[in-house]
This record gives sequence, C-alpha cells and structure tokens, in this order.
Amino acid sequence: MKRKKNITLIFNSIEEEHLGKDVLRQKGLLAKFFYLFWHAWSIDLLMLFHFSYGTLLLGLTYKLLHPSGILYVKADGLAILAQEEQLCRSNNWKVKILCYLFKRLLERVDKISIETEDDYKRLCKPVFGINVRDKLALMLNGFDEYILKDLHIEEKALSQEENI
Repeated sequence: MKRKKNITLIFNSIEEEHLGKDVLRQKGLLAKFFYLFWHAWSIDLLMLFHFSYGTLLLGLTYKLLHPSGILYVKADGLAILAQEEQLCRSNNWKVKILCYLFKRLLERVDKISIETEDDYKRLCKPVFGINVRDKLALMLNGFDEYILKDLHIEEKALSQEENI
C-alpha cells in the first residue's frame, strides 16, 4: 500500500484567521525546530513563509535531515534577501556566517514563489551568488495591480486606513 504524502506548513505566528487552516499550532521558533527535528523524515513537502532567520534555521534543518524532501518558500517579499549587498560587504564574522547560511539555503530550496513582479525580477538575478531562477515562480496574491490602476483606486497609507 502506498504511503500518503505529508505536506507540512509552518507559520511564524497563529492568528484567528488561521484557525480554519491545517497549520502547526505551536509558538516559538524553538518549538518549531524540535517539531521539525522529530518529524522531518516523514514530511514530503515543507512550506515556509518569507526568507527570515526562522526560515533559515527550519529550512536548513529540514534539508539536512531529509535531503530528498521538497522545501518550498512562499516569499511574501524579500526581507533579508533585499539586504544582500549590505550583508555581504560586512566584515563582521557573524554576518559572514549568516551570508554563508543563506547561500546554503538558496542552494537547497526546491521551489520559491514570490508575489510581486518587481521582486520576481530581482530574484531572476543571482542572490548571495546563487541563481534561483529555475526554482522561482511568480504567484500574484489575489488582485491585479493593473486593474487597480485602471479603476483609479489609490492605495492608502496604513495610518489612513479605517479599522472596520
């Protein structure tokens, strides 16, 4: 009998809207790390959000423990990757280790999706010296920016928004 595939999604935090979703409901990076440490071998696909320190730790741990498993990062923005040039120029040994680890993560990640065309174009060029173009997919996040402009709808600053 064929084993069912296991897809695991690890969120950074749990909000009320996540209660209807099948997510790991644990707080703290340490708890997520231990969960992954004990269960990595049974996870066929691990989905993480953003390129953050947590994604770095969890993604590298997963690929170390389950090299043939699929690691997918839904990058809702580039965050740390956008600081690549500043980080790589640093002489701080901690930052150099961080750059090295992000390179290893980018080599090992199997699929990356990004929400905006600008970030997609940025990731089509090498990041931390790693070409991820073949692993990259543009996955717009629920609305068309061109239609937004055609309808003359202006984006409000967060401070102008109403809590309705």
